[in-house]
Amino acid sequence: MPTKTNLKELLELSEDEVMAAALSDPDALPTDSGFWADATLVMPKNKEQITLKLDADVIQFFKAGGKGYNTRINAVLKSFKEHWSGSVVNWETVEPVKKVAAKKAKPPAKAAARKTGTTIATKTKHSQTRMRK
Repeated sequence: MPTKTNLKELLELSEDEVMAAALSDPDALPTDSGFWADATLVMPKNKEQITLKLDADVIQFFKAGGKGYNTRINAVLKSFKEHWSGSVVNWETVEPVKKVAAKKAKPPAKAAARKTGTTIATKTKHSQTRMRK
């Protein structure tokens, strides 16, 4: 068996030797059609290319992890975005100014009553029932 990737030696391996090598590597076990039966194709999202100026130490930090440093930088930025989603952020301090609340849906009975002109009973602030058209 070749110890380092050597294309010539690799091409000379028989199918049985390739299968034996695959079976001995827990990270490269062969798969059959059953393995792929429930697989779902997930297409990568389109990424936009930009020019970004970063501090040298930041670039060195991400490059130290080897190939894929752009993907790691994107993952950190995406995590930051997901953490702050729904907030109005003060970008000078990177602190939330306020959490943006999702609009509440109107209760179906009130919305339907408004459309049809039906009178419904509602509670006021002071817990008094009043009729409303």
